[in-house]
Parts: sequence; structure tokens; C-alpha cells
Amino acid sequence: MKSISVKLILIINLLLLLAFASVVLVSELFLQDYYVFDRKSDLEKLVTDLKNNLNGLQNPIQFPRDAIVFEVEQVKDEAAFNGEIRENLVKHRIQFNKIWFPLDKIKRALDGVDQSYFARQSLINNYLLVKIFSVDDQRIFFAGYTLVDIEQTLDTVKRFVGYIAIVVLAISSVIISAVSFRITRPISQITGKTRRMAKLDFSGNIDIHTRDELAQLGYGINQLSDKLKQTLIELDATNRRLEKEISHRERLDAFRKEFIGNASHELKTPIALIGGYAQGLLDNIADENTRESFARIILEESNQMAVLLEELLTLSEAEHGFYKLDISRFDVAVLLEVTVAKYCLDIDSKDIRIVVPAGSYWVRADRKKIERVIVNFLSNAIEHVGVGGKIAITAREDNNEFRFNIFNSGSRINTEMEEEIWKPFVRTPHPDVKKFGSSGLGLAIIASILKQHDSRFGARNTGEGVEFYFTLSMSNESDVSGKSPTP
Repeated sequence: MKSISVKLILIINLLLLLAFASVVLVSELFLQDYYVFDRKSDLEKLVTDLKNNLNGLQNPIQFPRDAIVFEVEQVKDEAAFNGEIRENLVKHRIQFNKIWFPLDKIKRALDGVDQSYFARQSLINNYLLVKIFSVDDQRIFFAGYTLVDIEQTLDTVKRFVGYIAIVVLAISSVIISAVSFRITRPISQITGKTRRMAKLDFSGNIDIHTRDELAQLGYGINQLSDKLKQTLIELDATNRRLEKEISHRERLDAFRKEFIGNASHELKTPIALIGGYAQGLLDNIADENTRESFARIILEESNQMAVLLEELLTLSEAEHGFYKLDISRFDVAVLLEVTVAKYCLDIDSKDIRIVVPAGSYWVRADRKKIERVIVNFLSNAIEHVGVGGKIAITAREDNNEFRFNIFNSGSRINTEMEEEIWKPFVRTPHPDVKKFGSSGLGLAIIASILKQHDSRFGARNTGEGVEFYFTLSMSNESDVSGKSPTP
């Protein structure tokens, strides 16, 4: 595809060539006739001026400079008249043998009728334009012009026009190139910008300072580019939000279905047990001791169901954001001490050695929710530690946070379950889990609460067992205790 610059050069040079060709053609067709006509007009004017100015002039008369003017005295004889004309022409350095005025023309000239003569000297290709006229019916004057070879003049004109055409075309090409570059540079900028925009590349603005329509167009395209860029950014952000929302809803829907299925499964067993033993009591199928045993089983199963329902409610609130954090300043060491005291019977029954950190660990968090985190971590550790095992709770500062580690000896977590254990109803296989009535919701509740606190948490296997950890933001003494609800 040819550029606009090349097209401009070709078009303008073609127009110039047409103009020069037209000049040559017009010269070829009409220059000779026009030249003769123009000289005839000059001769008519010359004769008129001579008639008005002959009084007092001497023979020969020359005026203007290139005109031939003289008086012919031999007016009675045709041969003498023409001979005298030739002699005067020779005096003017003009060799023209073909000129001849017959006697009748001489007489008409004497009668006041001007006589014209146009002759060509073929050997030298010269032309002579002549007029004889009388002033007082007795004197005849000769006036004329010599015309150079018109054909030779035309050839000269053609060559001259050709040379001029070459020079003009060369100069015009340079000028047009400079002008077209100034014109096409903004167009090139606009073209490049629109091509980039078509590829969704909005970098680089059009920079035109011509203060014309192209500058206005460039400014408009720059505004359009900025608007499209901003719109695409907003559309992309909206699309990401929609994708995130759709993904979140899909996860919630999947979680809801899985949650309902798991909850139904977890509740089915204790309900069946309660129903079976209650029916046995109604049917009075056992003795006093057996009925008492049935009653204890019903009570234990109902208590387990109450715990399960409470955990289900807690997890549901955490997953759906139905509760607000009640932020306050408190010492985690106090919570650890209280929680360990609650589980002293379970700890003693398994002869567990437990280590609790000394000192104070002031944090800003929701006290009740963190207490639930500690309870779940400790109960999980008690479930999985063996008889005579060890539980160690440690704490240390870590970048304006306290990091709490809960270690329990015993079996370790399977590698493929390291991420799964934080999901609802996921249990790690352990012989004591059923004994302690694990619902598989404890770690899921921990994960939900700690996510609400923007805390880091996790688990890792060690040489002797498993270590869980979580972090909480430190609280300085200058922090004011009080509520700071967080959605």
C-alpha cells in the first residue's frame, strides 16, 4: 500500500506534467497563428501611429525599433516600385526576393486603401509582414515586421518547457515531500494509535500541534482511548468480582449440601441410639441396672447431640459471617490456664504431661471466640495424644504478633490430609477419637474464627507428633480496652 506522501508526489507531479504537456500542445496548435495575429495587431498600431505622426518626419522612418518603415518614391511604375522596396530592405539587412506588389495594389494604396502582404522566404524560413499605405494620395509608405522562423521557435519553446518541467518537478518533489510529511505525520500517529487500540493497547497518546482538524481528531481519539481504557479496567474489575461472587456462591452451595449431608449423618446415629434405648425402657425389657445403663446412654447421646448442634451453629455463623467480633484487650495466658483446668479429668485419665507457658500475652481479639479456639485445639490434642503422652503449649513474639504453638505427641497427620483437616466433618483416624466423641468440626471452627481475625494458622508434623499454631495481634498497655466490632 502506497503512503499518502508518495500519492501526493505522484498526483501533483502528474498534474504538473499535464500542465506542461498542455502548454506544448497549445503552442503546437495555436502559437503560430497567435504570433502572426499579434504581429498584425502591432503592425496596425504602427501604421496608425505613422499616419498620425508623418508630418515633419524624414525618409526613412524607423519606429519602433524592430519595425521597418520607409517611403517608396517610385509609385508610377510597378517594377521600379518593387525594386525600390527591395533596395530599402537590403539597407535594413533583409534579403527577401519574393515580395512583389502589383500595380493594382499600388493604385489602391494611393486611393487610401491600405494593402497588406505576408510572405515567406523558404530558404531561410523567414516571414515578412508588410503594409503599404498612402497619406496624401501621392506618397506611399512601407511598414512591416520580419517574423523569425515560427517552427524553430516552437521547437525552442518545447525544449525550454521540457527543461523547466524537469526543474519544476524536481523542486516540487522536494517541497511536496516536506509538506506531505508535515501533513501525513499526524495521520501516521492517528493510524498507529487506532491500530494499538484495536489490539486493546492504549499506551502512547497522539501528539499533534497543528491546531487544525487533525489536531482535534487526535485529541478526540486520545479521549476515546482513555475512556475505553478506564471502561475496560472497570469491566475487568466487575468481571473479577462477579467471578469471585459466583465462585463463592458455588462454594457456599457445595458447602451447604455437604454440610447438610454430613450433619444428617452425624445426627442419625445418636438419634437412632436414643430411640432404641428409649423404646427398650418403654417396653420394660430389662432389669433395674440395665434400665439405668440405658438412661445413661440416652443422656450421653443427647449431650453429644447438644454439643454437635452447638458446633454446627457456631460453624454456620462463622462461615456465613452472621456474627461480629467483640474486640477487647485480654491476656491469653489466663484463657490457657482456665481451659487446662476444665480438661483436668481427661488429662489425668490419660496420664498426660502438659506444659503451659509462663508470663502474660496481651492481645486484641474476641475473647470468647479465642477461648473457643483454645478449647478446640486442646480437646483435639487430648483426643490424639496417647496414654502417658505429652502436650506442650508455647508462645513467642513474632513481628507484633504472638505465635502460639500446641504440640501433642502421638500419631502424625497424613500428608494428603494436611489441607483437608480444616474442613468440616474431616477426622483423622485415631483409636481414641470415638471415645472422646469428636464431631469433626473442631478444626473447621478454629479456621473460621482465625480467618475472621486475619490470623495465620496451620499444622505440621514433627518427629514425635503434631504441632498446631496460630497468631494473634499484640496489644500494648496504651491500647484502650473496649469493643471494636468487626463484620
